[in-house]
Amino acid sequence: MAVKGSLAKIAFFLKDEFNYFAPKYIEMLMKDANLKINFTAGDAVLPASEQKGTTAIDFKVRGMEDMARFYVNTSEAEQKLAAFDHIKNVACAMGTAFEPHVATVLPVLLSHMND
Repeated sequence: MAVKGSLAKIAFFLKDEFNYFAPKYIEMLMKDANLKINFTAGDAVLPASEQKGTTAIDFKVRGMEDMARFYVNTSEAEQKLAAFDHIKNVACAMGTAFEPHVATVLPVLLSHMND
């Protein structure tokens, strides 16, 4: 993630010249932006079955007798959020030089507008 963040900062200084690197960089960001975030429900009475990159969240809902446990793949969620942040940073940094990449980025952004 640090390299992707650094590339977004470099785009600010290179502007139009960053278009040489941008297609591959945006391809990586699109891959991360399209990651699926999975929420699964489980029974909090049972021992948590932790999986790598997954976090279990236990909580009590008012009006329900038992605790509820939900699992979320946090590593993918972090990558996805970072990808959208990097897209925003690169677009702002490049300004009008980002225009050739809008057609690639826009469908993904629009598909996540309700998330």
